[in-house]
Amino acid sequence: MTKFPESEMSEQPIDETQFRNWLDRLAASRSPRGAEGLEYAREFFALLGNPQNRVRSVHVLGTAGKGTAAHLTTLRLLAAGMSVATHMSPHVHDPRERFLINGVMPPWSLVLAAVPEMVSAVEQTRLHAGRPPSYFAVTAAMACLLGRRSESDVLVIEAGIGGRFDATNVIDRPGRIVVMTAIGLDHVDVLGSSIEEIALEKAAAIDGAACVVLAPQPNQEAARVVTSEAESMGVPIRPVDLSPDEDWRFQADAVAAEVERFITGRAVASATIPKSLPPGRFEVREVAGRRLVLDGAHNAVKLRGLLDTLRRSDAGRVACVVAAVGHSKDLNSCAEAMVEMSPIVIATEFMPDVVGTAPRSWPVDDLANALRRASSDTRIVVSHDPIEVADQAIALSDEGDTIVVTGSFFHLATVADTIASRVS
Repeated sequence: MTKFPESEMSEQPIDETQFRNWLDRLAASRSPRGAEGLEYAREFFALLGNPQNRVRSVHVLGTAGKGTAAHLTTLRLLAAGMSVATHMSPHVHDPRERFLINGVMPPWSLVLAAVPEMVSAVEQTRLHAGRPPSYFAVTAAMACLLGRRSESDVLVIEAGIGGRFDATNVIDRPGRIVVMTAIGLDHVDVLGSSIEEIALEKAAAIDGAACVVLAPQPNQEAARVVTSEAESMGVPIRPVDLSPDEDWRFQADAVAAEVERFITGRAVASATIPKSLPPGRFEVREVAGRRLVLDGAHNAVKLRGLLDTLRRSDAGRVACVVAAVGHSKDLNSCAEAMVEMSPIVIATEFMPDVVGTAPRSWPVDDLANALRRASSDTRIVVSHDPIEVADQAIALSDEGDTIVVTGSFFHLATVADTIASRVS
């Protein structure tokens, strides 16, 4: 059988660029999905010695708010004196955002030291099964492996799509805590076309957990399904009793506090927890006197949350929205939320530097048409080129204005960096 092209990486030192290129090639490879994908993930994690089972874990599932809940859970456990390894997905600026140690990106030296072990396990999986594990499985495993090498006390693991067959559903150690964030319609091509079907897929990962911390749900059918499934599995459920209309950051902190309470017996005051958010979650940059809000909201639930945050914040006038949407997303529901954010939306698509390493986006003309259907009063500007996008955003805004970049994590960094380069 042909040897995996990067197998030599397990035999010689590599640098940061080689590692990034290796990950990009994994992203472009054809990886299994569903039950087969989970089987690949189990084999792959086992080849690494099942680092996900070394210590107690917090498994974060749901549709919206997973990253923020994982981040705030990490900060709370750190405040309680514990060391924490965290897996988050996707990244915005740097792949190390996916595998944090004590809330920060690990040094490249720590990452690169773990690469030979990772590459060897990928190669063995490929030789045995004919295909490598998925990019997502590899980066999730890297987070667990770095956690083991750093002797972390707790693993906080953000799931990807669904739960039943997600690559993170490989945790077998007793004491696992499941966090279920808000559930909505997303990835309907994989998880099902109704809230009930999607909730069942996510709730399947509850089996064997010590407890479920249930975040406020915008859809009560989702809450009913998760509660029913947990009860049938004999897993205690700890609902967070807040209105689903509360600010999403407040909800995430309440969920994290409940996890902290379960692990340590108490929760420290919210005022003592840092106010930071992960990259791409209402991330704010100042460029040319303008405020750039980078938010990877990529479905109706998340976009509505972003809209609410903009209204509650001191963002000022939102001069325009720069939007691109992944092809698997419900385009019409995304468009309906976007047109409420600003009187001008610049419709674009994923830029050339992410094509091949990310899901494809809706063609810009399809997005523009969906935006026009959503609002006849919104001005829609169509742009295919990153430089043109940047120039349009600058021209359509004044100093003191806000430019919102949203619809996907996969174009945030490119748009922001291009805007910055055009005014430097």
